[in-house]
Amino acid sequence: MLLKVTPSVWCVVVFLCVTRALDETEDSSTSCTQIDFDEATLSSLHKCEFTQEFIVKRYEESVHFDPFRPEAVYYLSNRWQGLTCGETVDTYSFNAETELRMAYNLVFDIGATLEVRVFDEDRLDSDNKPTLVEIWRTVTSTDGWGLFREKLNKTVKKARIQIEANINAGSELAIEYLTIFNYEVETEECSIIDEFSTTTEPPTSTETTTSSPTPSTIFTTTENAPSIVDTLNRKEWFWMTTTAVFAVLFVLASSVAIYLCLINRHLQRISTRLLDEIGHYPCKIT
Repeated sequence: MLLKVTPSVWCVVVFLCVTRALDETEDSSTSCTQIDFDEATLSSLHKCEFTQEFIVKRYEESVHFDPFRPEAVYYLSNRWQGLTCGETVDTYSFNAETELRMAYNLVFDIGATLEVRVFDEDRLDSDNKPTLVEIWRTVTSTDGWGLFREKLNKTVKKARIQIEANINAGSELAIEYLTIFNYEVETEECSIIDEFSTTTEPPTSTETTTSSPTPSTIFTTTENAPSIVDTLNRKEWFWMTTTAVFAVLFVLASSVAIYLCLINRHLQRISTRLLDEIGHYPCKIT
């Protein structure tokens, strides 16, 4: 019976290894995505805990902003003064070459801020919440449309993006879109949303450029969260542990099978000797 179990164990181990390899391949593939806020109903963001939520407004009703893209009708903004926060409904896979871009327009008074954060959903902190990987912050008006452009410079397989604005009296905010761009992916989708199609190298500084003719000042320095690239996430530990358990079970099953095989051969030799002795000294029946 044990000899029949061994191939099944092999199949399970091979299946787990193949599944994990396919899963890692899928997670590591990073494409290009544009989160467009030019929509009548905001569907790509939901609000963070205990804060106001972002809304979309029409350009035709604004006295401060004109569209960044001529055909755009709506833009992302705050409803009231105070803290407003939203995070992406979907998660995204980032690698070292993935670039985060955002078209934004800020009319800021002293005390107003805008932050962009990236959280790793696969790694939880001591409060059982996603770990903060990166945060960028600005307190400066853009004097027209600015283009935030930053590289994460690390791998995050399940990243959620968060935007937070603290808007006070006299301040206004407009965000038209957010782009996740990867230089390593050459697809039509990436080409369509690439604002820097003539650029050969990604930026190395934390300054942002503008894609409009109007000069723009810009997004501040980057505040890096602690690096956790080398830390294994829980999913990887699960697969490693599962594979190790099945490998141990396979070794044990093989050992038992070999032991039973040796015992069987030994019993066969004893049985053969006994038959030989009976053949040499047959019993006499009276």
